[in-house]
This record gives sequence, structure tokens and C-alpha cells, in this order.
Amino acid sequence: MEKHKGEKRMELRKISIALLAVFLAAMVMVPLANAGTGNSISVASDGGAVSDPHHEIPSDYPQDSRVAQWLPESAMINIVISQRTLEKFDQEKQSGIITLPVSSLDLKTAFVSTPEKPSFFIESSLKPAEGIVLLRLPKDMYNRFISESYDGKLSLPVDYFFRYYENTSDLDSHIVAHGNTLQILPSNNYPLKPVSASSISEQQGLAPASAVSAMKTSTVLSYPQMFEARRYFNRISSTNYNYCIGQITPYSWSLTGSALDQFDVFQEREYRFNSNEAIEIVTKYRDRNQGGDIIITPALYRSGASSPIAPGQWTSWGGEIPVDKNNLPHAYGYHVQFSGGYYYINFEDMNTMNWINSYVATAASGTSSFIELWGSSEYRQRSAPTTNTFSATTNPVKDEWARILNGNWMKPNQVWNYVSSQTASYVTVTKSFDGSGNLITVSNGHYP
Repeated sequence: MEKHKGEKRMELRKISIALLAVFLAAMVMVPLANAGTGNSISVASDGGAVSDPHHEIPSDYPQDSRVAQWLPESAMINIVISQRTLEKFDQEKQSGIITLPVSSLDLKTAFVSTPEKPSFFIESSLKPAEGIVLLRLPKDMYNRFISESYDGKLSLPVDYFFRYYENTSDLDSHIVAHGNTLQILPSNNYPLKPVSASSISEQQGLAPASAVSAMKTSTVLSYPQMFEARRYFNRISSTNYNYCIGQITPYSWSLTGSALDQFDVFQEREYRFNSNEAIEIVTKYRDRNQGGDIIITPALYRSGASSPIAPGQWTSWGGEIPVDKNNLPHAYGYHVQFSGGYYYINFEDMNTMNWINSYVATAASGTSSFIELWGSSEYRQRSAPTTNTFSATTNPVKDEWARILNGNWMKPNQVWNYVSSQTASYVTVTKSFDGSGNLITVSNGHYP
């Protein structure tokens, strides 16, 4: 009898071990399955789960195929200030921020304009040979800055709003007219920082080769299949922020194969608000059915919705921004702000200081701060595994500034805390903070 009991205990132990092995195997497979199907579960770097409301951009987004137009010069404002005047205001040259008393920007008393250049306001005391600084931005954005100035001062990041020139003649020689728009090129003596690929310090996100092969050849998979690599950051403190500025740089795009395959590649910066709404800055690399080109567009998700609102639901929609795939890399500045019950999104060409008309939408009641940031790379197969070969890289997506409600600007390493990653086949996202405190993510999608 005792022997019989011992055999039963041994058998139960074997069953328990077998069940445990099955359970552990299932746990190992969960991240891979979620990566393929788009389920909204992230796996944190410490093994814990992170809440991730799933967002998915429809393949035909934006349904309004209107091409964005650069703002005409009549919608712009250009303020020319002497470098001497800036020094009088005791600028901290290393801060990356220029601060001006709003009283000094009285365009009617301290500046002059001419009928030939009605959008330019030149400091009245400027001497012909003096070094100058140009402040350039859309009029509606300028008016918003002035109305929201704090302590009687206007503070703006240098790289996104200002250009330095030797004198007014130097500036004039770098203005190029294109119909009713102007391009403001940088001075030879104050060149732009070159757009260069960020070093990739991490390479996470690729599933084992055997798993990738299984994903590509399995006959039981249903379509579409979604593959998402993501990096998740949250606020370091409870400080409220109402404005984020950065750059998104389509870096390379190669695509070969037929026009029959159907897939989408999205590489994004996503901001989430305390009101459970989210805005994405999206670079979309299109399959050959959709033209094989590249566009940049914003997307807004209402109240935890999984799909973005349509362009017609925005208060103002600027259109999709075409990116010349034969002229890469190319950096575009993006501005994401909420103010007075509205979200405002603006894009600028970092080379020419051309701007796109504002994208505007009502903000959810109670919106008071950005609280989360995501960097992502997404690949969706809309039909059977593609026969195309492609590689898309956005390098970098760079956050440079966040503004506190009191008007002070902060560097991203003071604002955002890295929490976790989500990995998948065919897509990777790396992350780093550079020596200036900027938050850098690099997105890549490739097939096979």
C-alpha cells in the first residue's frame, strides 16, 4: 500500500512539472504573440507589465490627401534685432534660450518696416554694419507667445526661431523668394548644425531568427499582422508641461518589389496628456500601392480611443507634408502645445525656416500637462507576407525642449524618465540622452 501511494505521489509530481513547463513556455511566447497581433501589452525592462492603451493608425490615414502648403510670407513675422541689444538683455549664450522683454518688442515704436518687406520689422536703432539676430515665426504663433508671456518676458529656443547674421546685407543675401513664400537660409558665417545619424548605443527589438521565420511562413496567421517596437517614458515629477519641441528626421527609405504587396510603416513620437488624449507626430513610409513615398502628419486620439480622429474633425487641418525621398536626411521641427482649450501643432523646415499652417483641435476638458512620451516603429502587413524588400529609418527623432506652465523651458533629461520597452520582429527603436540633455530615439523598420 505504501509503495502504491509513493508511485501516485511520483506521478502527480511529474504531472505538476509538466504543467509548470507548459505554463513557462506560454509565458515566453506571450510577448512574441502580442508583437504579431498588436495586443496592448508591453513588457517592461524589469519584467513588469506597463499599461499601454493601443493606438493604431488606419492604412488610409489621413483620408484627406490634401498636400500641406508652406505659409505665405503674409502670414509670417520677421523681427530683426541687433546682437548688441541681445547682449544688453544679458543672454546666457550656452542655455539655448533667448529671452526678451515683451516691452522691447513694441513693433510700432521700436521697429521700422517698409512696403517692400511688410513682414520684416527692423530695430530702429540698428546700425548698417551691426551683427543681427532674426526672430522668424508665424504671426498666429507669435501672438500666442506674446499673450502667454510670463513676468513680462518672452523666452524661445534659439534653434527653432532665431538665425544669426553678420549684418542686414548678409541676411538679404540669404533670402530666396518662391512665389509668395520666402526661404530664409542660414548665414555662411553661422551655419546650421549638420543633420547626422545618431549613434545607436542599443540594439534591442529583434526576435530570434527562428521566431521571425515562423511568423513569416505560418499558414495559421490571420491578417493584418502588427509589429510594434516602442520605448516608454513618463514624467520625472508632477510638474505640468504645456509645450514640447523637437525634430523628426526621415533618414533613409529603400523599397524594391511589386506594387501588389500591402503594408504600412509608421515611425513616431507620441505624447499623452493627463486627460487620456494623445498626439502623435508620424512619419509614414508608404507601400507601392500608396505611391512608395514618405509623408509627415499629426494624429490625435480622443479620450482613450484606439483610432485617430479624421482630418475633417480638426478645427484646422494643414494637410500631409510630403518628404522628398531623394533628398534625405531632412529635418522637420515639430511643436506640440495646448493652450486656451486647444491643441496646436506646427511644423517647420529646419533648413529654410518655412512653416506649415497650424493644425488645431479642441483639447479635452481638464487637460493640464503632458505626462507620457513614446518612441515607436511599427510595421503592419495588411495581406499575406510581402515579397517586397524595404528598409525605413527615422534618425533621429529628437526632443529638445519642454515648457513648464510658468514659462521656463526644461531639457528632456530633466523631464522624462525611461520606464520600459516593447520589442517585435522587423522593427527596432533605440533610445539615449545626448550630452545636451536631448532625448534621442532612432526608429528602423525592415523586411525581411
